Amino acid sequence: MKKTEVKKKVSESWRKGFKEGRIKTPKRAFRKGNIPWNKGKTTLSEEKIRGLYLNKGLSIEDIAREYNVSIHLVHYWMIKWNIPRRPQSKVPKEKNCFWRGGLSEIYSNFRGWNWDKLRRQVLNRDNYTCQSCGKSGCRLYVHHITPYKLSKNNSLNNLITLCLICHMKEEHKFWRKNG
Repeated sequence: MKKTEVKKKVSESWRKGFKEGRIKTPKRAFRKGNIPWNKGKTTLSEEKIRGLYLNKGLSIEDIAREYNVSIHLVHYWMIKWNIPRRPQSKVPKEKNCFWRGGLSEIYSNFRGWNWDKLRRQVLNRDNYTCQSCGKSGCRLYVHHITPYKLSKNNSLNNLITLCLICHMKEEHKFWRKNG
């Protein structure tokens, strides 16, 4: 036997039992009574989405809910078909739920401007050890005894060094008491 004949025999041995030109399907593939995955699902066309979104004024969530598809799929179709986003209504600043009276600079760092310097001072003062359990050499947190959101007090006598577990306990105690 030549090498080519051996290769041909080996390469065709896996096809044993197959008829030429016909691929066998699994026995369960198209049984009587099986329902296809897309039966009853409506497909959305570009015109339909344009009409619902731009003309009717439905939101993307409403379209997804109505046609039983995911929100991400509706987003994908809108990008694919270049459907423009509806212009958002301009709400005055004062009526926006996130408006804080123009104090955005103060709230940009909620612990205050010099927090990093204060944090280092407190860690040095407490010798890098948890003041509740005495642990050192682990991740330490500088904790406000009365929260900064309530007191706006960043003085050194309101700050204490705590480990993760003690910090979580203190936070839980305070918020359970003060709701």
